[in-house]
Amino acid sequence: MGLLSTLHQNLEVVLDLVFPPPKPWAEFRRIEGNLCHRCGYPFEAPQNIQIQKCSNCSDLTWYLDRAFSCYWMEGDPRKSVLEFKYHRQFYWRRRLGEALFEGFKTIYRPDKFEALVPVPLHFSKQRDRGFNQAEELALVLSPKVQLPVWNCLKRKRETLSQVSQDREKRLKNPQGSFEMTTRFDVRGRSLLIIDDVLTTGTTANECARVLREAGARSVAVLTVARGV
Repeated sequence: MGLLSTLHQNLEVVLDLVFPPPKPWAEFRRIEGNLCHRCGYPFEAPQNIQIQKCSNCSDLTWYLDRAFSCYWMEGDPRKSVLEFKYHRQFYWRRRLGEALFEGFKTIYRPDKFEALVPVPLHFSKQRDRGFNQAEELALVLSPKVQLPVWNCLKRKRETLSQVSQDREKRLKNPQGSFEMTTRFDVRGRSLLIIDDVLTTGTTANECARVLREAGARSVAVLTVARGV
């Protein structure tokens, strides 16, 4: 755990003492029902029918074994993610981490993975923001599922926010933007990528491609929310 993350955790304790904890989410919509087995997008079909490819991911070369998000990116989840990420409202860190844990228990098992891998920020964006929200959420989830956090990816070029792009640009935007760090060996490992929001899944998929090419045995992704 880095010094900055430790300081943030200490700050969170102080905030809990000074300010009342955030109210429980009242406006939210869970992602439920039949889900695409690849990208986790819901679809309407009888319960016993499983879709391996849906319209969201059928035009992609897919490197992820599974993708899952617990909530839609609207209402209180959206408010919490945006206030945490862009306005440094760090008291949301714990609630968002709990949402990740809810999603983990819904679809994944700890014995299927060996580490949590946060989606990295470019160093300039992390410098400006002061933290990487994906790493912070992974650090909340880590003791709950007893899996270590591996910062084994780095972002070698800055990309535009996926939210601001149309689908065609979203598919191309993350390509070639990640690479492995030198101090991790992921050969034969099963890894779970962690992020706050999934849109088309192309960012997580590009991370998975790099991990696969480095020898990872399997790669899945878990996020708090999914773009509407």
